[in-house]
Amino acid sequence: MPTEAKRLGRRREGLGVGLRVSAGWRVPAVVFAAVILTVLGVPAASMAPSRSDVAPMAKVDVDRRLERGTVSLIGLGCDLSLNQGTGIVIGPSQVLTNRHVVERLRSLDVVYDATPPIVPARKQISVTTANDVAVVGVAFRGVESLTLAPDDPWPGEPVWVAGFAHDAGGDTLSSGLTVKAARVVDYVPGGAMGQRSRVLRLDVPVRTGMSGGPVLDEAGRLAAVVFAVQSPTNDGLAIPVSVVRSMLDGNLTAPAAC
Repeated sequence: MPTEAKRLGRRREGLGVGLRVSAGWRVPAVVFAAVILTVLGVPAASMAPSRSDVAPMAKVDVDRRLERGTVSLIGLGCDLSLNQGTGIVIGPSQVLTNRHVVERLRSLDVVYDATPPIVPARKQISVTTANDVAVVGVAFRGVESLTLAPDDPWPGEPVWVAGFAHDAGGDTLSSGLTVKAARVVDYVPGGAMGQRSRVLRLDVPVRTGMSGGPVLDEAGRLAAVVFAVQSPTNDGLAIPVSVVRSMLDGNLTAPAAC
């Protein structure tokens, strides 16, 4: 049975196709990856340093940090479809998100809380072609930057996943931000999903609109960025912080235009 990864740009009904891309993931590749991860995962875990010095944050503090460190991204596509994703504040004028959230748009609105939206120029948006990562150069008052974690999370590690999901649920805050408790399942090759690096799987589904959303470790640091959901398992997929850090230190280009 083929496995599929779907990206999670939001589409408003009646407004055309949103920013959603599918990539086939063939079963042999998945089986091979599972074998490699099983063989290599045990010694890696046994040699890993202890994280007993990391104090887990309470849920109320996680919610507050995520609400102050995330923004909503609403784009008008080339085909006039309206699409939504999530952005992560990582600096005074840096918002991290997915490349597929900001490419091929006529315009992009960056919205924080109840403040007026900011419409960045195309020159304020940078992407990497190696992975589904982008940076938007905008600044808001009142936001608080999320700190990048020093290491990628381990398989089995508890994390928090957030984003501005299209459909509200029991895990949605009054601000509209969805926050989920999750665990890292494992790491898999990202090539079949258009990623040059490996990606991590989460044991919870992520919904449309959560593309570009943060994955926080127990200490409230940014450990990964959501970019897709795996089908048929419905596991969330995210780009680890090590890849994000290398992207920020590398060469960025302008996003694809209409």
